[in-house]
Amino acid sequence: MAPQKLSNQRLNEVQHVLADYTPVNPDTDVEQLAALCKAVLNSIDVRDVKRTPSDELVRQIESMLRTIKKRKRGEILTAFRDDEEGTLVIESCMEDQPFLVSSVRGLLAGEGLEIRSFMNAVAKLRRDPAGRITSVGKGLSESILRIELAVGQRAAAAEGLQVRYRQRLRIAQAIFSDFQPMKRRLQNLADDFLRAAMATVGEPSLQLREAEGMVRWLCDENYVLLSVEEYALDGAPISGLGMCSVVEPTRDAAAFAAFAAGDGPSIAFQRSLEESPVHRAGKPGHFMVRRVDRNGEPIGTCLINGLFTYKALHTPPEEIPLLRLNLRSLLADREVSVDSHRGKAMTNAFNSLPLEFLLTEPRDSVWDLTDRVLRAEAEGESDVHIRVGAGGKFVFAFVSLPKEMFSDALRLRVQECLKQELGATYSDFGVYMDRYDNAIVHFYLTGPETFGKVDTESVRRQVLAMAKGWNERLREVLAQVAGPDKVDELFELYVDAFTEEAKRRVDDTRLAGDVACVETLRMGEDFDCDLYVSTTGDHPGSLNLRVFKRQPINLSDELPLITSFGFSVIDEYRRPINLAHERCFEMDNFRLDVRPERTRAILGRRKEIRDALRLVFSGAVGRDNLNQLVVTTTITATEVEILRAYVAYLHQLRCPFETDLIRSTLVAYPTVSQALMAWLVARFDPASASDDLARVAESTLASELRRITDFTADRVFRAVAEVVRATSRTNAFIAAGDPMAFKFRGDAITYGPEPRPYREIWVFHPDFEGVHLRGGQVARGGLRFSDRPNDFRTEIHGLMATQRVKNVLIVPMGAKGGFVLRNPPTDRKALRAAGDHYYKLFIRALLSVTDNVVQGEPVTPPGILHSEQPDPYLVVAADKGTAHLSDTANAISAERGFWLDDAFA
Repeated sequence: MAPQKLSNQRLNEVQHVLADYTPVNPDTDVEQLAALCKAVLNSIDVRDVKRTPSDELVRQIESMLRTIKKRKRGEILTAFRDDEEGTLVIESCMEDQPFLVSSVRGLLAGEGLEIRSFMNAVAKLRRDPAGRITSVGKGLSESILRIELAVGQRAAAAEGLQVRYRQRLRIAQAIFSDFQPMKRRLQNLADDFLRAAMATVGEPSLQLREAEGMVRWLCDENYVLLSVEEYALDGAPISGLGMCSVVEPTRDAAAFAAFAAGDGPSIAFQRSLEESPVHRAGKPGHFMVRRVDRNGEPIGTCLINGLFTYKALHTPPEEIPLLRLNLRSLLADREVSVDSHRGKAMTNAFNSLPLEFLLTEPRDSVWDLTDRVLRAEAEGESDVHIRVGAGGKFVFAFVSLPKEMFSDALRLRVQECLKQELGATYSDFGVYMDRYDNAIVHFYLTGPETFGKVDTESVRRQVLAMAKGWNERLREVLAQVAGPDKVDELFELYVDAFTEEAKRRVDDTRLAGDVACVETLRMGEDFDCDLYVSTTGDHPGSLNLRVFKRQPINLSDELPLITSFGFSVIDEYRRPINLAHERCFEMDNFRLDVRPERTRAILGRRKEIRDALRLVFSGAVGRDNLNQLVVTTTITATEVEILRAYVAYLHQLRCPFETDLIRSTLVAYPTVSQALMAWLVARFDPASASDDLARVAESTLASELRRITDFTADRVFRAVAEVVRATSRTNAFIAAGDPMAFKFRGDAITYGPEPRPYREIWVFHPDFEGVHLRGGQVARGGLRFSDRPNDFRTEIHGLMATQRVKNVLIVPMGAKGGFVLRNPPTDRKALRAAGDHYYKLFIRALLSVTDNVVQGEPVTPPGILHSEQPDPYLVVAADKGTAHLSDTANAISAERGFWLDDAFA
């Protein structure tokens, strides 16, 4: 559903809740709350709260209103509180500005805390002089954040978080509010360089003009300014703008004094060892700039801290001040014309080097690496070069590879190898494709301490060993999946099975998963799938679903099955897998729209979700939104089918709630649905049921039901709980694909017409549904093949009531049963054949929960748990559509050794 449509739908639901809402806080202004609800829902991505029931969402927004009720201009409001079940709730409010969300997410990621929900709203608020809200919808834009963190066992890690959280917001505020003053300071600095350049001549003037150009280039949307600090000639601090006004920096005055008095370049660059506190993850850069007077004499130092923008990182170095001068110097030293073939090749090699390497490394290192790039281009061979930066603070690593060997997967493996071998804790990278289609990958690495002596040759050998071709990679994967003995046989099948793009982009882990799924199809299955997080490609970190099929399936048929699990699909691509001398299989890859904070929890259910998808695609279970419970709870797909059976039964009972409403309510309250299932398991699953567990589970369910505050949801759950409580026995936990049967005590159910049956058996299967009603312990009546799918129980109930009158002189109580096909064939002959087939399944399902009599003693069927008196009476006479099947029913009775034998039908 489109985001705007979702937003409007959610707003309507919230307005419905507000109509009867009783505020948690008696002081809450209900009109302001309604206005804030509208403002919040109009500004957030409603997918962030799609699993939050509307009544709970209103309570959350009321809490936010209480937090932000009074705030003065420039003030940052924060509220921290512990919620139940190990959840920490954070609420904050301040003037809206850039960097807030990214800064907060960066902080929480660094804390290692799982984000359960993240609501980021922007609302226009008008306040009186004291800071109290007077109206919502007009006024200044304010950023309102509400975050739920899973603290659990990491409670100690959250200590001090409030201080760090407030500090992070203050830093973001200072950087934004000081942006224009910082930019003006840099412009003044550039003007100082220009005036000094005009007062000098020759090389000094040229160097000053390049310094001026560099400072102006930084101001031209090439650098995110974090702080600008000024120091005197002796290194004493003079002023500071940006984050340094919040966090006092620790600087080496002697180093500043030495730089200011030195005769080296006017600008020096190095990277910080600490993470950026705002905007994005990464290490900020420090530009140390010598301040000069009109005559070019040093008067101090200016330190410019920030992050290069995307624009800067994609600007060819030959166009950047200072670096362009270095390039011209290189070409002049080699006596090469810039317009010559050699000059263009050297320029391209220079441009392939990372910006920060060119800014930090000495001239000889730059020239040496430029030559290496040129040699790699000419020879087309793999090479590795490792350079430890000044003082061992960082390492640059360069890897050149022929295009056919390069892949995102290889890049990631090399990056991890470098981090491990060098003891680095941080790494970033860049990729450059040269004119000969060689890949040049550069890595920047830092660690908790300075790098000592690095065994570059050992690291080089390890990296080169990873640069394997497709054939070698495939053989290793096949050995892993199928064993060494199968490699040669499978290699011939798979060597040309994948497209060239797939060979380049897929990593070995993903390739192993793909081969395993295809092997499942080769063994005869029609479908297999896998759920994984992409580590390479254009969207690393994204959650993906890969679907493998023996037969083509239209995308329009696939998507509803996937979305039934609550997954929204961002995009999809399809690839053929052509096995040599065998059929072609299809693979669809769906990139799912899942918030990063939910990915870990979903992967924790990976096996259960894969199993459920297999069942859904095979048609063994339903394909409605109840499948979301497989993702959000510990319920399995088979257990979801049990809940689906109860929903279908409530529909036949003419329960006053639409089926869609019941399903949506079960999904909206996953903990209650899980408690319902736990109660059923504790009563009827022979593998784990016990009276003690049943009592605990029932108590837990009662507690969960009390937590529901929405009136309609409460009524829906109590209706479901009523039929669950009325269940006296079921084969659902031992059915193993056979129809599920549920036996109910009629007097325990308030829904449905009078007279209530004494006992009722409900049979549920993906292809048919059936019911058998008995007016008393001993009751006779036939089974019919109904053609009323929406209300066949009503039909059967009416016939049972009539049968009670007809049988009064024979058997005091009447009985009746019937079944209906969910997707009946249109052909008359096929319809009769289908009816006969499902009649047999229906009979077997009825007998699966019916006691037998052996040597005069009642015997309960194996695996059936119950707490009722023995109940062995079941008779199924002929009726409409089943008159020709009496012998069939008696044969099934005899097959199972049922005590009534041929009196059964």
